[in-house]
Amino acid sequence: MEFLVLTLFLVVMAVVLLSIAVSRGIRGCRTPPNLPPGPGGIPVLGYIPWLSATPYRDFQELRKLYGDFYSVRLGRRWHVVLNGSRVIRKALVENGSACSGRPNWILNRILKGKAVANEQPDSHWRMHRSFWYALFRQLGHDRIDKIIKQELGSMKDALNRENGSPIDPSDFVKLTFCNIICMFCFGKRYAAEDPEFHRLQHNADTYMQNLAKASRSLPFCGQAKKVFQDISAGYKGIIKFIKERIEEHKSLRLRDRTRACDDLLDVYFNGNEAIDEVDHIGILPRMQDLNMNDSKLMNGKIASEPRSKNMNGIDEANLPNIVLDIFVGGLETINAAMMWSLLAMVKYPDVQQKIQKELRDKIGPHQIPTFQQINELPYTKAALLEVYRIGNVIPLAIPHRVTQPVVIDGYELPTGTRLLPNIYSAHMDPEEWINPEEFDPTRFLDEKGQVKIPQAFMPFSVGKRVCMGENLARKELFLAFTTVLQNFSLLPADDEKMPNFDGIPGTTRIPLPFKLRAIPLKT
Repeated sequence: MEFLVLTLFLVVMAVVLLSIAVSRGIRGCRTPPNLPPGPGGIPVLGYIPWLSATPYRDFQELRKLYGDFYSVRLGRRWHVVLNGSRVIRKALVENGSACSGRPNWILNRILKGKAVANEQPDSHWRMHRSFWYALFRQLGHDRIDKIIKQELGSMKDALNRENGSPIDPSDFVKLTFCNIICMFCFGKRYAAEDPEFHRLQHNADTYMQNLAKASRSLPFCGQAKKVFQDISAGYKGIIKFIKERIEEHKSLRLRDRTRACDDLLDVYFNGNEAIDEVDHIGILPRMQDLNMNDSKLMNGKIASEPRSKNMNGIDEANLPNIVLDIFVGGLETINAAMMWSLLAMVKYPDVQQKIQKELRDKIGPHQIPTFQQINELPYTKAALLEVYRIGNVIPLAIPHRVTQPVVIDGYELPTGTRLLPNIYSAHMDPEEWINPEEFDPTRFLDEKGQVKIPQAFMPFSVGKRVCMGENLARKELFLAFTTVLQNFSLLPADDEKMPNFDGIPGTTRIPLPFKLRAIPLKT
């Protein structure tokens, strides 16, 4: 009898607890009153089960039901999705002071809030950002241009040796841009067969590809744990490589104090004056995106930082993660952009021929173009802008966090609200672009044939967290793209069906694999 009573009591308690859990779960699926309405999903998981491998497209579809600005629960946390140029700019530009924080998402848990791209927008972030620009300024435009041209010359020679045979262009692209960024950072370059190069590329791929999986991994399951482990493994592999290069540079400078500053680590170890001497107007072309009200920063000084730290407040413990920003941000995105540009030229031979004619007419067959000449080549520039638009290299910007209450479209978003800027939605918006699925450089040209850039164009994001490497990336892509088209005609490999612009989803979008033939042009 006592056993039956106990059993009945346990059953009743289980039913009560289950009812409470279900009730709370249902309430948790309802959009909070201070957030815009959107799909709640199911208890615990939220909307994650409905997300595909391309969440930026899923968010674009939800836009048709809920508008530009809606809420979605991913796991236990609510996020506000920003779709379209108007809402993205309203949040990140007009209200940038309140919408530029970073949430405690998976990358922050791995980096522990370090690295410029994931820091909170405080004085340390501004200092690290200024330090980043100062490094490149001290390295100098001439040295940067020399590195780029040297590696592009090696790529040109390698393509010539193929003599028009079918190739996978990603092999050449990855080696070229890995060597450019390694020369920038470490003064070191690699041969294609070097195992260290392959380990480095593998770690970078593992790190970036798994970041995208993290957003749609079901919480509390083996997949989420595996994704976290893979991101951590890629991160640790890259950091180990960077720390080894740092130790090499310290050793070299101990042996030779007069060593020339040939790379960014040389600049760092060369002294403490770099930031003090920074002309912010020269190195921060997007100054309107930064909060420069801090008088210490306006003077190029961080007076409160102790002088015992190198580079005016940047100690060596922070250096690996700052270099990580430069390395990963400068490698994966430019690789993807170059691959999209090659695919577009093979798919659209008429565009390719117009660019080659413009290069012949404006530059000549023997002169190497410089980045300063980009405005003399409006059709070429327009084609590259279209590559960035349709390629959508970074379809979803890194999540933002509201740092103080802010009103957007009538909704007062509380502190801590997570924002997901859907860059893909701005670039593929039929209200902004005619036939957005089509590759058409002329959409960036006005009636006089001059380049125009619509407000909906934002491949490097907008606002205070705009990509720091934007100008460097534009320079690299322009020089690599013009080098290839000035010297080669790009054709599909025999019987090769070229992929469309759907791409392989990830934090960075890349084209599906393809082969081409680079036929040397007669000069």
